[in-house]
Amino acid sequence: METEYTPIFNDSFQRCTGDPDFLDRFYRIFLSSSEEVKAKFSHTDMQLQKKIMLKSLAYMVHANINPASIHKTAINHDKHHLNIAPHFYELWLDSMIQAVEQTDPCFNEKVAQAWRETLQPGINHMIKQYHAS
Repeated sequence: METEYTPIFNDSFQRCTGDPDFLDRFYRIFLSSSEEVKAKFSHTDMQLQKKIMLKSLAYMVHANINPASIHKTAINHDKHHLNIAPHFYELWLDSMIQAVEQTDPCFNEKVAQAWRETLQPGINHMIKQYHAS
């Protein structure tokens, strides 16, 4: 479902993912957001994780249109698998917005809102799956 924020998000997404340091920025911010987050990634191959994150972002974006696109990811993150508890998603989103702010030269409050509006349905699906498992 397109919203007024879709073109703003799409343009910002292009600018951010076009910067080779974007995901490194995101992970620096996210891993420093809590000791719990840092521990979850302590044995993670971060090069592989960054590739996975790009795919996951695409799934999150498409969750507005097709929630099934993120369902496999949601199952993988539920309490029986990676056990990514709901409180991590707020840290994840806040970290993503900070990384966007540091990367996108056109960043403003509308850009931040576009990212939040676009990613929140996918986050909601991830949290719903966590509670359903």
